[in-house]
Amino acid sequence: MDKFRVNLKKKMDKYIKLKGISYEYFNRLDGVKSLDGVSKNGGTTFKTLFEASKVLDIDVGNFLMFDDHTYIFKNSFNTFEEFFFFLSKKLKEVRFDKGLTALDVANKLGKIHIDNIYKIESAKGHISLKRFYDYLNILEITPEEFFLKDEIYEIKGNDIKNQITIDDFNNRIYELEEIKGRIVGVNISINPNIILFYPNAICLLLIIYQFVGLFNSLKEDNPFCENTVKKLKASQKISAVASLFWMFDFIFETFIVKNMSILVIIVLLFMFILFIGVTIALYILSELFNKAIEYKNENDLTI
Repeated sequence: MDKFRVNLKKKMDKYIKLKGISYEYFNRLDGVKSLDGVSKNGGTTFKTLFEASKVLDIDVGNFLMFDDHTYIFKNSFNTFEEFFFFLSKKLKEVRFDKGLTALDVANKLGKIHIDNIYKIESAKGHISLKRFYDYLNILEITPEEFFLKDEIYEIKGNDIKNQITIDDFNNRIYELEEIKGRIVGVNISINPNIILFYPNAICLLLIIYQFVGLFNSLKEDNPFCENTVKKLKASQKISAVASLFWMFDFIFETFIVKNMSILVIIVLLFMFILFIGVTIALYILSELFNKAIEYKNENDLTI
């Protein structure tokens, strides 16, 4: 089952990226369950997988097999009930082919009554993903053999684009996800978008550095000097650059990543407007101090 969880997370990442969407996209769809379980630990249910397969426009069997091919089946399923009936019917057919009785399967599965085996094989009973793979192990058949047996299908191939193989693509996913903060099988707390905020943080530190120089002028009882004006103008320019960075962040999150979180959009817009206001305020302060220094120098000469 652990193998399935890792495989499912890897495949889900691949198909989501090929579709150009994100895990968050599924949370906004009506009638489709969240894939948070998949993104965190590869855990989910048959129905959730079926719903996701419809959104991603692939056959649900691709999630349940372990190889890296994408299979296009001639007989696809329009509803979950059709898929579940196919699953139940095939489990029964394979059991007959292997010469096993329902009692044999129940005994090997353990903690399950024979009546539940009959219910599963007649699509009247629930079966979890774990029990499904345990069932296949008892039948001594791989997921690929199970789903491909007696089916008409085409293999989409291992090439995605520019002769990059699926293995290369998956390795690249791992590399990108280490930056993005969603590596296959494990979640880490670093969000890739934070990288975009680093320049803003640097700008803020530079402004603080300039303000430290202003405090030193106050300590020396000499605030009206050329050094104060220079530091205010430098802070103004840095703030202007920071406002541009916030604007880029806003554009990136809204139009490129298409982050639909209202909170994120409001915060980015607020920070952009805030730094525009700081830039204007620092410009006015620098001009005021410049004029004050001119008047001070004139008064000193008059005296």
